[in-house]
Amino acid sequence: MVTFQRFLNISTATEKLCRGMYAQLQRPLPIDQIKRDPDVGRDGSINWGPWNEKAAAIIRQAAIAGSLPIYFVPRRRREEAASTAAEKPNLVPAAALKLVIPSRQGLPDHPTRLIRPEASNGELSEWRWNLAGSKLLIETTAFENWYRAEKQKGKWPSQLKRLAPKPGRPRVADVWVSRILNLIDGKLWCARQPISHLKELLRQKPIVIALSEAPPSDDSLARIVDDIFEKTGDSRFFRLRRRSCRKTRQRLPLV
Repeated sequence: MVTFQRFLNISTATEKLCRGMYAQLQRPLPIDQIKRDPDVGRDGSINWGPWNEKAAAIIRQAAIAGSLPIYFVPRRRREEAASTAAEKPNLVPAAALKLVIPSRQGLPDHPTRLIRPEASNGELSEWRWNLAGSKLLIETTAFENWYRAEKQKGKWPSQLKRLAPKPGRPRVADVWVSRILNLIDGKLWCARQPISHLKELLRQKPIVIALSEAPPSDDSLARIVDDIFEKTGDSRFFRLRRRSCRKTRQRLPLV
């Protein structure tokens, strides 16, 4: 098996970024329950799925934007499997990375589902063939430099408490979170019900926010509920998301 000391797997880089983004935050309920198991222990390395997906999405966006170079090792043919020659990772252009269908919001270690480009674009068609079944890697030094640059922005969830509160009116999400919590605790609404029903309940007893008493839009309320689930892991805030058949057909693997 050929190893690359100067490179990281996509999954390894995602795990490192996730640990940095959510360091010192309270564990979500499912993770805390698992770590109470004596067979797992408090020191067991387990990541919360929504946190890991957000970190994976950030790495994918940085790679497509060109700020984080991604390399690949082509898949070996069966007749070359016994060869001991070390492959040299090659740089993947950002346009070719767009062909890789995300896996849990991020780039997979071994892409197998790729978008079929137009027949007239021979270069992307060749890249699609090269990336299928390959191994994606990130250079360690480049990742560490990018990691430090992202951390210096101070926008990670683990850094928000260090920021001084901004003057002015409070954020809409912060004002309505307690009201949503009361509705769920009182079993008047749950995340399996439509967001429109939640909006109607909030409209019955509005909270005065500056000059507006109307609840946020459906999309804003959905983001608030999703954010609560991401932070706490409370299953009462988990919304089922359905995809239309048309969208599903467009995302089928085309390799």
